[in-house]
Amino acid sequence: MGKIILGYPGIGKTTLSEKYENVIDLESSYFPREPFWALFYVNLAIHLASQNNKIILLSTHKEVQEYLSKKVLNIPVYVCYPDLRLKEYWIEKLRNRKPTEKNRRAIDRAVNHFDDDIRTMMFSKFNKIIITDMQYDLSEILR
Repeated sequence: MGKIILGYPGIGKTTLSEKYENVIDLESSYFPREPFWALFYVNLAIHLASQNNKIILLSTHKEVQEYLSKKVLNIPVYVCYPDLRLKEYWIEKLRNRKPTEKNRRAIDRAVNHFDDDIRTMMFSKFNKIIITDMQYDLSEILR
């Protein structure tokens, strides 16, 4: 059985997908922000996770969390995010990434909404994977 992991920006979704064959980073920026984009995004993730023990990495957009929380699934769902105490370190980490439009949006989001975003995930119904140290091992989230 596969699994779905919603990952906060900067946890290493792309790195994981490049390292492991059974991991797919389902990049949300490929989905135009139309009214039902999250529906299509989540349904594709569910379909892929049910195929051959795939681990699907998703964004933590509010719409994605809301839609996924309404689904009844036989697939485990996790949310992976940094501890609130890592805020300044995490923002610095995001600032040190390659300067792309996607990364600029991640920095802006973290600067303006980190606390609220993390608290939302802390109180979600999903299984939690909390990063408590900046020296974390990405492969740990695949267990």
